[in-house]
Amino acid sequence: MYYTELVVVLQCRMQSNRQTIHAPLHILVSMPLEYVHFLHYSSNMGDRAWSVPYTTANYDGSYEALTVAIEAIGEDVEVFSMGQHLEIIKQMGKARAVDATYNISSLYGTHGISHTRMATESRVDISHSHPFWARPFSDIAVVHNGHITNYYKLRRRLEMKGHHFNTENDSEVIAVYIADMMQQGATLDEAVSSTVTTLDGSFTYLVATADSIGFARDQFAMKPLIITETDEFVAMASEEAALRKAFPFELDIREASAREVRTWHLKRESGVVTREPSLTR
Repeated sequence: MYYTELVVVLQCRMQSNRQTIHAPLHILVSMPLEYVHFLHYSSNMGDRAWSVPYTTANYDGSYEALTVAIEAIGEDVEVFSMGQHLEIIKQMGKARAVDATYNISSLYGTHGISHTRMATESRVDISHSHPFWARPFSDIAVVHNGHITNYYKLRRRLEMKGHHFNTENDSEVIAVYIADMMQQGATLDEAVSSTVTTLDGSFTYLVATADSIGFARDQFAMKPLIITETDEFVAMASEEAALRKAFPFELDIREASAREVRTWHLKRESGVVTREPSLTR
């Protein structure tokens, strides 16, 4: 038996005071899977640890099976993300309050996506907030601005293939669709490019995987996306003002064009991270 570590983010609703708590976890999974060991490191949850037995006979090696086992802890437990590189943080309230609670500004990584969202198509709660994890696929998440008008058609098609949805938010279908395409052998570039014709409606979205980040814009360019790229970084935002505030120096800025798809891929060579851009239209 050996152990592999996953990073899982789950939500616990505390019935006693109707409080919702976001709890990043480190999880040790025994392989073959016999026990799932949960260890909180989130201070607002306190120091707690669980060891949940799980039968190997029902385990098929999928993240979905592991997600189901975790959520079986209680009816008020919901897994937000799972993988070895991705951590999704969601909360209701202003950005400064979220940072104060989870210390987001101190996080370190190669890339990230975020979204401040006013609900127009679904409930106002943490589950329906962005980013959306592509359950049950490891390390794939999406943030989206727009409205997917063929959401129900795509969702039914993906559910018939066995995919699970946590919410009624149309943005979630983008993440699951991309992950499904990649599971079938498509590259991220191919999967993202196909969404321009597969998705109906208005959309600009960002997608992140363990080693890549990218975007796509609909054929009418109805939702804005401003981009700046240098030899050192790539940054994107819905408004130019956001980029100007984040980078207090002169930037070469452009607006993404209609039907534009762009991805960037990380290469780790001798401990050095470099970018390899890819462009399709």
